[in-house]
Amino acid sequence: MGQIIDEVPVIEIDRSYYAIELVSEADPKLSKVYLLLPTEQLELNNFLAENLHTGRIYLSKFLMTIPVFFIKKKDSSLQLV
Repeated sequence: MGQIIDEVPVIEIDRSYYAIELVSEADPKLSKVYLLLPTEQLELNNFLAENLHTGRIYLSKFLMTIPVFFIKKKDSSLQLV
């Protein structure tokens, strides 16, 4: 049987390889902002804080955002999708 992994190892990679070169004259496309419910915002803040702390994600300077939403699980907790 497989083992349960308590911590996911952090792999060091050169993030400059994934840098997006921005064109100085280009304007970012505006998109609609959808507000989250307070419980969803709290869950998102917790997710971001934990994953920033462990190094799974990192801060970006990119001006565009990605929409997120949640699905309520059977135990009434929220699952980030």
